[in-house]
Amino acid sequence: MTARPPSPREIVADLVDRVLDVPGSRAAPTAVAWLRTVLDADRVEVHLLDRRRERLHLAAAATRDPASRAVEHHLDVRENPVAQALRAEVVLTYRVGDEEVRHIPLEAHGHTHGVLTVAGPVGHGADDVTTVSFAPSDWRRLGRTLALLLRQAATTTDELELARRTYDYSIAAELQWDLLPPADVATDRIALRALVEPAPRVTSDLFDWSLNGDRLTVALLDAAGRGLVATQVGDLALAALRNARRSGLAIAEQAALADQALWDRHHGHAAVDALLLEIDLTGGTARAVHAGSPVVLRRRDHEVELLDLGAVHEPLGLLDRTRYDAGVVDLRPGDVMMLLSDGVAAARDPDGRVFGVDALAHRLAHTSVPRDLPSWLVGELRARAGGDLEDDATALVLEWHGQASRPEGSGRRDGV
Repeated sequence: MTARPPSPREIVADLVDRVLDVPGSRAAPTAVAWLRTVLDADRVEVHLLDRRRERLHLAAAATRDPASRAVEHHLDVRENPVAQALRAEVVLTYRVGDEEVRHIPLEAHGHTHGVLTVAGPVGHGADDVTTVSFAPSDWRRLGRTLALLLRQAATTTDELELARRTYDYSIAAELQWDLLPPADVATDRIALRALVEPAPRVTSDLFDWSLNGDRLTVALLDAAGRGLVATQVGDLALAALRNARRSGLAIAEQAALADQALWDRHHGHAAVDALLLEIDLTGGTARAVHAGSPVVLRRRDHEVELLDLGAVHEPLGLLDRTRYDAGVVDLRPGDVMMLLSDGVAAARDPDGRVFGVDALAHRLAHTSVPRDLPSWLVGELRARAGGDLEDDATALVLEWHGQASRPEGSGRRDGV
């Protein structure tokens, strides 16, 4: 009697047990080796995205015949078909000769940080009862499960972090990146993506976001100065803002608490430019606290303009017991916002020409995928500078889609 092949759900459940039974440093190799066997695949690979969203780096691979095909260790996100799964946010399936290849986004809770590749005679089991047969939704479930497992494993080992690094980080950058939330999130109502550059040496810029029910809070911070001193100032401001938010305070009170924490520690000798934005995704209202230099571009019906954020306050930390007011902001579902630190507009090329925001506004007006703008912008700034930037530059794009068109939690669309 022929044994029944495991169902997709059984495979996912077994994957969880096998990965959780090994140390975090063995999570990725264990996952790909077992999936290659149970799926009878020619090869299974996991590539992780770097912080610049420029390359996918190999974290683990398993092949039926190691000599049959060289595994690609570093893939350009803009050119390699593996990265299309990231950009299209779907499971991509195609053929290379006699080989069927699937690229599955490693995505969980709206955050995508890599791609699972499965290649070989997988999923052809209409007449062969010994072959596992996956539907597109089954592949997405597998990708999401593996994403969660690898994210959890990364809290116990450096192996996964090192796999996606191709350059050395400064101590200041190490501090900053450990504090930041995921650089992207997507739900039925919002999509957000942020980049901070130069990634290996960032010292003064930070971003933060939190989605709590129907309320989205976003923060962009730029501490004055450079090096570890600026890093520590920004880190204190971010910790204070999070503490205030988690205590249930509104954004004006969040700014006031962070301001006071900086004053108590530095007595006016340290400052942080800040922009806090809070959106009620159900009620359709938005408020902002604008303290210092960050700016916001808003696209509405392909018309782009600088967004009026109300009164501009002094940066956090300059004065004792500053009062901050949250102004009403003209935002509507369907709008696209781009939050920018002053390192963007003030960036200069080797001849001293300022980048400004006009070119960015034009690009925002005509792009069909706003979330790709931070990557484009960082590339433009680095090209103009002839390499890494002299000052930190942060860009955060937020798309507000409006009310969910399908039940919350249904996830993004599947595809082949």
